[in-house]
Parts: sequence; C-alpha cells; structure tokens
Amino acid sequence: MPFRPQHAAFLAAPPARAFARALACSALACTLLACGGDEGDDGTDPGPDDGRLHPPSNGVHITEADACSALLDAYTAQLDALGCTITTTRTCPDLIRAMVNGTTCLEFDEGSVNGCIAHYGEQADCQTLASSLNYCAANAYAGTTSAGCTR
Repeated sequence: MPFRPQHAAFLAAPPARAFARALACSALACTLLACGGDEGDDGTDPGPDDGRLHPPSNGVHITEADACSALLDAYTAQLDALGCTITTTRTCPDLIRAMVNGTTCLEFDEGSVNGCIAHYGEQADCQTLASSLNYCAANAYAGTTSAGCTR
C-alpha cells in the first residue's frame, strides 16, 4: 500500500490524540483479556486453572463436614443408581480436602457443592462417574475456619 498524505496526519497526531488512542487500545485489550473479572470477588477461591470443573458459587458458606457429607452421599447414590461396583477409597473429610490440595477446615460454597452434586448426577456410566470425583472441585472460602472442624 503506497504512503499517502492522510497517513502522515495519523502518524503525526498530537500527543493528546495519541494518548486517547493508546487508552482506547488498552481498554479494548483489557476487555478481551477479561481484565478485572469478577471470578472470586465473592470471597471464594476459584482455584487455579487446574483443568477441573469449578461450579459457580452462590455466596452461602457451609462447613467442611456438611460439604463433604453432601458430596459423598450424592456420589454414593449415583454409584447405586448406575449399579456400579466401584467404591471410593476416600471418606470424609479426605474427599473434600483433596479438592483444596489438602487444606483443612475451610468453609465451602454451597452453590459450588450443589454444582458438583449435579455433575455427579449427570454421569451415565460408572467410569465417568468415578473420574468425576476428581474432576469436580467445590469452591472454598480462603482464610475461613469451619465450625467444629478438627485437623
């Protein structure tokens, strides 16, 4: 493309116009990269980008024991519903602590626990159900201590 005089005006723009262009480009880049996103703004720790399913949070805190019990009961019920002979080697509280890399006594988000329960219920065969136990991770509230929890 040949250089035309109107290109010179663009290249020699006053500093204020150049700044405005840079600001607009920066805003666009920030939007495209989800700059300042709201994930985790509700106090939950969405976890690393670890390839696991982290269901949405609803902001309701539940204890580690309640979260673990609900997850284990739902998983076991789906095992029974599918007629699976697979048994889990995890029990509470180890099941829930595995979701947060062994951190003990955190409070969990009820919405994300329910999301994992729904995920277990969507599994149509024993093999995918077994892998869903490691795939779905409930969101924990960083810096919390679950009432009545023992390490």
